[in-house]
Amino acid sequence: MDFREGKGKKRAVKPRRERGVAPGIIVLIALILFTSFVMANYFWPEKVRDLYFIASRLKNTFSFIFLGHPPQFYYLEIEKNGRDSRLTKSEAFVVSYRDEFVIKDISTDALFSRKISADVEGIGRENDFKILLKGIDLVDKVIMTGKGGEGETTVPDYRINVKYDNKIIAAIPLQVNITPQDWLRYARSTENQRVQIEYLKRAIAMNKKDTGVRKMLAGLYLRQGETGEAITQYRDILTLKPDDLTTLTELSKCYMKEKEYNLVIKTCRELIKSDPEDASTFANMAFAYSQLGDWRRAVVNYGESLRLNPKDLLVRYKLGQAYEKTGKINEAAGEYRFILTKSPDTNYAMIALADLSLKIGNYDEAIKWYKEILRRQPRNAGAYANIGLAYGGKRLL
Repeated sequence: MDFREGKGKKRAVKPRRERGVAPGIIVLIALILFTSFVMANYFWPEKVRDLYFIASRLKNTFSFIFLGHPPQFYYLEIEKNGRDSRLTKSEAFVVSYRDEFVIKDISTDALFSRKISADVEGIGRENDFKILLKGIDLVDKVIMTGKGGEGETTVPDYRINVKYDNKIIAAIPLQVNITPQDWLRYARSTENQRVQIEYLKRAIAMNKKDTGVRKMLAGLYLRQGETGEAITQYRDILTLKPDDLTTLTELSKCYMKEKEYNLVIKTCRELIKSDPEDASTFANMAFAYSQLGDWRRAVVNYGESLRLNPKDLLVRYKLGQAYEKTGKINEAAGEYRFILTKSPDTNYAMIALADLSLKIGNYDEAIKWYKEILRRQPRNAGAYANIGLAYGGKRLL
């Protein structure tokens, strides 16, 4: 203790204490720094991230050069269809068959990208760095290896492997987009109809509303003799487009082929609502009625078809047959004679008229037409037999 004199007396002086930094000041400084960082990150987020990136990269570069650690990967610079983008390993690179792309730069700790390479799995070379690549090659690879299942639009099983000294240091996922157009491309590239059907089914699985592809598939089914499958496709099309007259017409033909005559009539009625001037629709409906034995309605619809298209001699012949079935012999004979007037070489009308003449006992006319038939068809056994019947009938008169 220090003693000092004063007015004849000594008094003790207390020693001075060393002043430290108050804890409150430390907390205040920390709070100011934290607030400054938050505000900087709020007002200048990109600059803060850049500073953080630079600091991190300096640390990683030091570790790579001086400590022998593997280089860190930062991003790929890729040009796709003329547009540049940066891709980190947390992002996927999306590719479709129309795309063209090139890896222009690989950002790592390795100076001048020494010993750095990039391998795009599925296509290209061992090192695809700065090589122009096409998405169609990757899509074809996926399809040929069967990785693109029915209905899939994205296949994630490929990667861009970034390597240093042939060792992978980063892997960026590749998303290969398979579109309906890809399956159509493959369907058109083969003549195997069974394979075409499978490709078109996959295209439809990806785009169920594509009526054009469904029509193609229905046509293939018909060529394969699978009328039931074609009917299914046409019905699906009509669910999507109820006013599709072409599909209604094809569906009517399918029903006719399957001998579903009631459905033929129903479909023809729908067609007539939309197009009442189509002669072929009335003819098809008349034929369906004839197959069901409703000859009266067959006559009506064949007649309507001829009203719209009087030059159709085959429909006129069918009308003559329908007249015969309803007992209208004179009307039937009139139709056959009309056909021979317009087309004298029409053998089927001549045979029908000869047979009808024989049937009603008009033997002279029957003999006349059978002679003409035998002149044209000397080996027609039926004509020989019937002309004999006509001569026999004539002698009985």
